Amino acid sequence: AAARRALAALPRRCPLSAAGAHGVQPGHGVLVVGAAAPAALMAPRWLHLSARRSSEVSAGLKREVGVPAGQGETESGAALSPEILGVVTPDMPGDISLAGVLSESAVAELAPRYRGWLYLNAPEHPKYHKKKIEASGCITRAVLVRSPRSGKAATPEMAEAVLSAMHELPRPLMLQCTSGSRAEAVLLLWLAKQHGHNAESATQLARDMNLGFFTQCSHCTPIVSWVMDQLEPSGTPAAAPAPQGAGYVVKQLFDAQGSSTFTYFVGCSASQEAVLIDPVLGMQERDLALADELGFAVKYVVNTHCHADHITSGAAIKKLRPEVRTIIAEA
Repeated sequence: AAARRALAALPRRCPLSAAGAHGVQPGHGVLVVGAAAPAALMAPRWLHLSARRSSEVSAGLKREVGVPAGQGETESGAALSPEILGVVTPDMPGDISLAGVLSESAVAELAPRYRGWLYLNAPEHPKYHKKKIEASGCITRAVLVRSPRSGKAATPEMAEAVLSAMHELPRPLMLQCTSGSRAEAVLLLWLAKQHGHNAESATQLARDMNLGFFTQCSHCTPIVSWVMDQLEPSGTPAAAPAPQGAGYVVKQLFDAQGSSTFTYFVGCSASQEAVLIDPVLGMQERDLALADELGFAVKYVVNTHCHADHITSGAAIKKLRPEVRTIIAEA
């Protein structure tokens, strides 16, 4: 408790250290503490780094997103916040962001904010917008970490390659995959390796950070096991934990390519079935890829009303998955 009060009182650029602290990164804000410190101290609220943040958002993406003036912008007011584009930046370490599938225009907007970009699918993946990333001066690399849905397990060699890339790429850094789950797994693995955590400590850290691949995903056991297999056990080897939490998964998806509308994915961990709410025509492959990545079968497409701003992808989804039922409000 005393340490938390001291941390809250410190200015954000004041270094923090403790006995046994390691993994110091020069130039970063608040510093992490040693592996033996309480888990509550392992997630300080870092000053979010933005060394290459762009000063203006392109007018085209601004129109696509359709955000009213002054809303959804960064603290400087100059550009859209990454959150509205589906990006999450955990407080620990604070200079690494996580994302799933991003449109080409979203990548073009986000890339100037980062100095490094690590893509966790194959280099030839159609959603890897390498040219857009490199055009901003951002250094990018693609390192395959197999999805749990691929039917093939991720390997120790993949762990070695991705940790090497994490070490070499500059910060601020983007980790991107299909749903964000493998990005979370790679972040946890890197943090555990940086701070000397064993499997038991990494398990606690994943819960403290509420990493969705660990606490919510019903199909992520293989990737959880992959992370734990790279770490030293404590006493007995740590088994891959069952999903914790409320028993459901909720994902907000945004169409930045035309309709500027939100789609919601809601999955039940017990039944492994999911509902897509207000899906957009043209985005059905993205939505179904998310379901596959998380291990859910889409059972319903729900349209909350007749939309004037987009066409539902319900019919397109039924062609791809005939078992899906489409629903619309009677009113």
